[in-house]
Amino acid sequence: MIDIKINPNADTRTSDGIPSQEVLMSATDEHISHVQQALSIFARLLERSGEVHDFTKKAYSEEFYDELTTLKPGDEFKSGKWYKLHISRERHHLLSKAPEDVNLVDVLEYISDGVVAGYARSGSVYDITIPDELLQKAFHNTIDLLKSQINLVKEEKADD
Repeated sequence: MIDIKINPNADTRTSDGIPSQEVLMSATDEHISHVQQALSIFARLLERSGEVHDFTKKAYSEEFYDELTTLKPGDEFKSGKWYKLHISRERHHLLSKAPEDVNLVDVLEYISDGVVAGYARSGSVYDITIPDELLQKAFHNTIDLLKSQINLVKEEKADD
């Protein structure tokens, strides 16, 4: 969680007046710290998505292998039982089954998966696309995700 105390002094839209340079720099330091904490949250989420990427290939390795070995050249891999399980449990298959709370971490995993798989399997990358509506949904869900990590600290007023 990021604890944020309201400090209007670093923005002319919220400040009551022109703050001193010391007050301005203090508010700026707080803001920089908050952004660093927010980016750290995203970094941890990205790291976690890498740690669990394609976990269903390992957790259901026998089913995965059996499905691959029963397909004939040209068969549609995406029609199999294991693949349906795979896309229902993995967040990054955005064109097959995007999660309701899709976010930009999922989008970055989707891009990473497509690029590295393409290079590893064929030496090139197929056209990776995402519908604009899905990208907008991921954008707004990411905002909501970060907002859920904010603890707005109310400053207590001293009794007179």
